Amino acid sequence: MNLLDHLPACANKSLRRFIADVFDKALLAAYSIPARVAWAPECCQSAEHSLLDWSLQMSKRARRYPALHAWERDVAVAAALVAPCGLAGYLHDHPDRDPVLSLNSEEREEIVARRLVILDAPLRRLRSRDAECGSTLGAVLDVSGDEELDRQQVARITAAIGFMAIL
Repeated sequence: MNLLDHLPACANKSLRRFIADVFDKALLAAYSIPARVAWAPECCQSAEHSLLDWSLQMSKRARRYPALHAWERDVAVAAALVAPCGLAGYLHDHPDRDPVLSLNSEEREEIVARRLVILDAPLRRLRSRDAECGSTLGAVLDVSGDEELDRQQVARITAAIGFMAIL
C-alpha cells in the first residue's frame, strides 16, 4: 500500500517526503492492525478499523478545520497522521493490551518515548528542507521547542488535530 496515495491533497512536497520518511514498512504494519481506541470518533470505533483508517480520517478532518491558514492545513494533515505513531508501535508490540482501557503512566511514557524515537530523524530531515515547517510540526507534536515560532499558529494547528496531539 502506498500511504501517500490515500492522503488528503498536500501541496507541500517536504511534508509528503516527511510522511514517507516516517512510515517505514514496520510502522505501516503497526498502523494497519485493527484497533479500537477510546479517543477515536464513533465512525472509527468498529473493530474492522485500523489506526491507519482512524488517522487518515482525522487528517481529513484537520484539513477542513476552518481556522487554519492555507499552508497550515498541510502541517495539520501530517501532524494528525503521525501523532499516534508511538501508540501504533506500542500496540504492535503489546497485542494483548486493550487501548480502550486507561493506560498507566509507564505505558504513556513508553508511547511518548517511542514517538520521539520514530520522529527524530524524519523531523531533522524536514527541518533541513523546510526549517519553518519542520519547527512548526515539531512544536505541534510536542517533540521540539523553538522560541521563535508563531505560538498562535502552533495553537491553531494543535486545535485542528485536537486530542491527537497528546497521543
